[in-house]
Amino acid sequence: MIRGQPIGVLLALALVPVFGLGLLILAFMWLRSIGSRIAIYPRYILVEHGILNKDRTETAIAGIRSVNIKQSFLNRLFNVGSILIYTAGDKPEAEINHIYLPHRARDLIRRQQTG
Repeated sequence: MIRGQPIGVLLALALVPVFGLGLLILAFMWLRSIGSRIAIYPRYILVEHGILNKDRTETAIAGIRSVNIKQSFLNRLFNVGSILIYTAGDKPEAEINHIYLPHRARDLIRRQQTG
């Protein structure tokens, strides 16, 4: 969470003395961070978002056309980024934000495609 949004965490910590507003913001950021996951299996990729309401996207490895990584300068300093998985259209089939070491996940997907 700190790696993905360092400025947001610092601002939330600065707001802790203001009626605990910072604690609410930190709790919200933490819940969002634990509610997202990506699982790479031999034949498909599963991307999940949400804690109470789940949004699951399952994409076949064979159907993946490209895997893009978006990183800002600050994201590159902390080795985090967003992974966008494209199949046939212009919009990404699946997206997961603030993932640690996104290049490693992209390499795992490529290995599954060739393996």
